Amino acid sequence: MHPFLWENGRMLDLGSLGGSFGAVNGLNNRGDVVGDMTLASDEFSHPFLWVRGTLTDLGTLGGDNGSPTAINEGGEICGVADLPNGLHNAFLWRNGVMTDLGNLGLTSFAYSINSKGQVVGASRIRRVPDQVSAFLWEKGGPMIDLNTLVPANSALHLAYALCINDRGEIVGTGVPPGVSVDDVDTLGHAFLLIPVGKE
Repeated sequence: MHPFLWENGRMLDLGSLGGSFGAVNGLNNRGDVVGDMTLASDEFSHPFLWVRGTLTDLGTLGGDNGSPTAINEGGEICGVADLPNGLHNAFLWRNGVMTDLGNLGLTSFAYSINSKGQVVGASRIRRVPDQVSAFLWEKGGPMIDLNTLVPANSALHLAYALCINDRGEIVGTGVPPGVSVDDVDTLGHAFLLIPVGKE
């Protein structure tokens, strides 16, 4: 199964990285495509960038697998990639270089990037009890826990930052006090963060 781009009435095969499966995760207005493809063994999967017929393996953070989640209009890509220790972190790929965005404790996962290169996602801080916090990464880091940017008595723990627009507004999901992040899909609430005091 190969990913494709449909353009001007024609389906373009984006190729492969040697394996038998590929999927598309994002597309910008320039027609740049990102997704993930299996390698020759079909055991591991790497993120790819396709630009006008040129397919590039973006690699990982030293581990086996990776996956992109979004691409902005400047061709910057965010996603998640394995580390050599078997864990994973969010990444930013820019100008041929993959940067580890770090985490707030254990692991992280990037969901969205805007045209300013601001990245949002979620980071697992600890496993027992499970704690996940939404993050913002910008201007070279470090990663910021979004819960530190809202009032301390907020009625919601911000768990997953899912999208950021070019105004810096962030949407995601969180949980009320006493609710585990494991129940975010059934008991969670949506949130919208609007930056204040910034140009």
